[in-house]
Amino acid sequence: MSKARTGALLVTLMVGSALLPAAATSLAPANTQAVAGDWMLFPEGQPARGCRLHLTQDGQADSNGERCESQWLGAQTIASWASKPDGITLASRERRTLLMLTPIGPDRFRGRSRDGQVLWLERQ
Repeated sequence: MSKARTGALLVTLMVGSALLPAAATSLAPANTQAVAGDWMLFPEGQPARGCRLHLTQDGQADSNGERCESQWLGAQTIASWASKPDGITLASRERRTLLMLTPIGPDRFRGRSRDGQVLWLERQ
C-alpha cells in the first residue's frame, strides 16, 4: 500500500473514531413537567382544523371528547403520551403508537401520520 493511501486510511480512521462517541450518545427524553399542558394538534397549514389535547404529567392524553384527531390517525383516539429520546409519542388506549413527534423549536413538535400527512403539535 502506498504512503498516500496509508495516510488517507489513517486520517479516515482517526476522524471516524473521533465521531463515534458523539454518535453513540442518546438524546435525553423530554421532561414530562415541561410537556404537560394544553396543546393543539393540526394538519400542516390548517391550524383551524386542530384538536385540543391536554397532556398530563402522568402520561395521559385527553381530547375533551372532540376526537377530531381520529380523522388523521386511522379512526384511533389519543389516550396517552410518552417522552422518548427523540421526541414524544401519542398512543391509543391499547398503547399502540399513533404518532411520533419530533421537537421543532420551543413548544412545537412535528410528525407524520401513517398515511404521510404532516401533523403539528403546538402549545396553547
